[in-house]
Amino acid sequence: MVAENVEGSNSLKLVLKKKPEVSDPVYNGPPPCAPGLWNRQIPREVLLKIFRHGVEKFGVLPFLITVREVCPEWRAVAEDVSLWEKVDMSIVKVTEAQLTRWASSGMLKRVRELNLSNFGPKISHGTITNVINNCPRLEVLNLSYNNKLSMETMEYIVNKCDRLRGLDISGTTKNRGASTCSTCAPNVLKSLIIKRGENLVQLCLAENAVASLNSILNLIPSYLSRLQILDLSNITMTCCMIFPLERIQETCSDLRVLRLANTQVRLAATPPAEQARSPGFPLLEELSIANLFDLGDSALERILKASEKLTLLDVRNCKGLSVSGLIKIPAWDLTQLYLANCDAATNPNVELIMNKWAHSLKVIDVSWVSHDTAINAALRALATHSETPSSVYDLDLKGSSVSFSTLKIVLDRCQRLRKLNLTSCRSLPRGIKRVFEGPAVVELRTQVLTGKFDENE
Repeated sequence: MVAENVEGSNSLKLVLKKKPEVSDPVYNGPPPCAPGLWNRQIPREVLLKIFRHGVEKFGVLPFLITVREVCPEWRAVAEDVSLWEKVDMSIVKVTEAQLTRWASSGMLKRVRELNLSNFGPKISHGTITNVINNCPRLEVLNLSYNNKLSMETMEYIVNKCDRLRGLDISGTTKNRGASTCSTCAPNVLKSLIIKRGENLVQLCLAENAVASLNSILNLIPSYLSRLQILDLSNITMTCCMIFPLERIQETCSDLRVLRLANTQVRLAATPPAEQARSPGFPLLEELSIANLFDLGDSALERILKASEKLTLLDVRNCKGLSVSGLIKIPAWDLTQLYLANCDAATNPNVELIMNKWAHSLKVIDVSWVSHDTAINAALRALATHSETPSSVYDLDLKGSSVSFSTLKIVLDRCQRLRKLNLTSCRSLPRGIKRVFEGPAVVELRTQVLTGKFDENE
């Protein structure tokens, strides 16, 4: 409604006028680059170097897939095969059709490491064979959690991947059980070890049902002399795994990661003289033996007697380990320690463990330690070990008997904390029995140290 002059008079009249229709803006994508600025004035070798930095920081996917849409020149550089050496397809959803197209076009011919973990509900044998045929330099292949893989596919990998150095088939027999036709069939795994063992440095069989595992383990000392990563955690089998420790130590001196958690394991019986001669694992950095209820101090010493470089130790639910057994570990710079439900964590002398590694620990799990004297002594030792603030950034106290006064000391001294789990800690005031991350830890520290919860203590 607007006012207009009436012709031939000084009066005004109201006239109804329609407003012009406003249509929703149409998004036509980003504005085009200035002609010649990005596509012609920057030399190809400079653009290639920029893209290489992007790949190092963000990965091939999704970085290269994004930048290749900018212009034809960028697409040409993004498809340079030298950039496609490490491809992780578990991060970005990729269809089988896309994977097949990239492989057939030659984009993957320089790939050395390929991660197809949890690729989809079913990745076909034809797709994998096509990828392998078009990746002549393939060295590391991750097919974990693709539980439709067949024995035929595994046989093809063993026979065709001449440069294979690492294979991860974790969780590929889920819901199928131990079978002579699965990816972990004894004849397939034996063929893998015998044919590719000379170069194999990584073997991950976790979360599978494996038949005749002991006969497979007995091949490791003879064929896998370069082995660095061995993951046998969460394996289901019909009998106890007999681990030939000293034989593997004798030939696999490069082993850096050993995971046996949640698998029924017993160390092979070995004469004392042979145990003494064994060189141990001098380069071992990670040992996970959670839930090995029968493993005691002597067995732990056999495993770690030479492992001065150990940085991660997971002994959750190990009922046979003592404080003295853990202190005897030769490593001095442990950064991750998982003691939840370990009998050693309920010993009042557990503070000795914290005193040994307080200077280096960054991740600690002492959840479900109900012995209040032990848990409080351990945490106070950790927090007050030296004048410099603790390096711990991840602390799990779930279900423990930590006191509020000890928590105050921890928050005050552990300034680098980024994650703190206080779920089900019965001795703490209401309102803080939960998980705190990032800024929430800072806010909790401020509230606790300024006395907000003192009246509820």
